Amino acid sequence: MNALAVFDPADQPIQLEVFSYVPTWARVHAVGDKSAMPLFRQGEVAVFENSPKRIPEHGKLYVVEYGGNPIAPGHRIISPRRTRLVQAHRHQTADREHWSFRSYAGPAHWHDGWYPDEYAMADKVLGPVVGIYAPSGSVRP
Repeated sequence: MNALAVFDPADQPIQLEVFSYVPTWARVHAVGDKSAMPLFRQGEVAVFENSPKRIPEHGKLYVVEYGGNPIAPGHRIISPRRTRLVQAHRHQTADREHWSFRSYAGPAHWHDGWYPDEYAMADKVLGPVVGIYAPSGSVRP
């Protein structure tokens, strides 16, 4: 495995490993859009640690899950489940701190928040992103 170091918009180093196989302790997420550019391109596969409900840390990448809940109180219709690759962000204003998930490409692309603290976000977390899946023989230009 090779290590790939990339810098996020907040200048915090993000280390990702290149996996030629998916470890037994991990799961995968197919990146379905451009919101994780330049780290992941659309169609690439992120490897994440299978550790749901983890408390997010500022600047780190996570796979989160949305949906699976009634569309409104008292309804039997359940919203579809979907996953996203996101970055956790802590925002500090003069009088308070709040948290959000956003796309790696920036909040203009996709944003979910404001949460009062990182603990309020944990229910959505499936696990931290640790690498990219690149089976032997595949080449990333």
